[in-house]
Amino acid sequence: KAVVASHTFPDGEENHPVSGISWHQASNYAKAVGKRLPKEVEWEKAARGTGGLEYPWGDKFEEGRCNYEKMELLGSASVGSYITGASPYGCMDMAGNVSEWTSDWYNPYPGNTRNIGDYGQQFRVLRGGSYLSARFDVRGARRHFAKMAAAERDFGLRCALDLPE
Repeated sequence: KAVVASHTFPDGEENHPVSGISWHQASNYAKAVGKRLPKEVEWEKAARGTGGLEYPWGDKFEEGRCNYEKMELLGSASVGSYITGASPYGCMDMAGNVSEWTSDWYNPYPGNTRNIGDYGQQFRVLRGGSYLSARFDVRGARRHFAKMAAAERDFGLRCALDLPE
């Protein structure tokens, strides 16, 4: 509320992730609390660990480890509800719940020579999938993208903080 005065949580959802926000709102919130949106590569490492796991908990999808379309909650869950879905670094909700904005533009990875019209400085990357996503789309390597003004009901954020030098 200190950053986006008009934002309200429905009763009983005070521990749910903020959702329905644009990239601009997410970025402004992170800055207002002394943080930033993570780079895409930072987000992916936090989700997959150094071993490059398919999902935060391992290489096979397992029911009950994240909030995705088959859970039929029809919305987000309280942050940290899926303890067995934690990443190797102990990060919660890296698969499902809400798709998380990153600071990166949707560009090809280095070495990718495929040229698609969506690359460039028109879309920002979201990671993690959401409660609306299929299990394929909650994988740690899966990229999603949207225009910065998009504020879909399942778009949220995760803040990052630089280590002191």
